[in-house]
Amino acid sequence: MHGRIACKHRQSQAPLSIGRIWSEIPHLWKGAFYGLTVGALAVAILPAIWASPWALPCAGGLAAMLAILGLLLGRAADTRDALRDLTR
Repeated sequence: MHGRIACKHRQSQAPLSIGRIWSEIPHLWKGAFYGLTVGALAVAILPAIWASPWALPCAGGLAAMLAILGLLLGRAADTRDALRDLTR
């Protein structure tokens, strides 16, 4: 108990960095962000490559599917980490 409190106290004294802040964000949200970023790239690129009236709706659907896939993969990574913490 005291070791955990001392560790948290040391961490609170350390300066914040972008890497540390990013590592504190749950995988759930990072996965959704990655999926949405790739989907946004698809929305920007697919209509230029595919000259069709369906290009933009398909790219939007792809962006939504990739965001959901990233969310699910992130949730799986969070669950894995939680189980790993329980077995320690």
